[in-house]
Amino acid sequence: MDEVRPLGSRFTVRRPNVLGVNIGVTLQMDQDADRSQVVAAVQDAITTFVNGMVVGATLPVTRVAQLAYGASPSVTNVTSVALNGGMQDIAADQFSVIRLSSLAVMT
Repeated sequence: MDEVRPLGSRFTVRRPNVLGVNIGVTLQMDQDADRSQVVAAVQDAITTFVNGMVVGATLPVTRVAQLAYGASPSVTNVTSVALNGGMQDIAADQFSVIRLSSLAVMT
């Protein structure tokens, strides 16, 4: 970088601020479903997605519901999704990244 850097310019590298998110999801599923397997699949899908988000990305409430539906064909309804206790998307600024603090999946 120094070979092509304009005279007098500076750059810094800094790690992002971490925004913790607490997620609560309530599901309905098929009667014949193995509840523990479905809950584990939903937890894995949400955890993987959230902890893989890039700096500056927004976490939409609807994306969390979509992840729950996509985790198992046994999920028939997502009746509630809460991010940090509310129903609003969580937005990170250009210096922040969202990471999962806690996840509760209820049936």
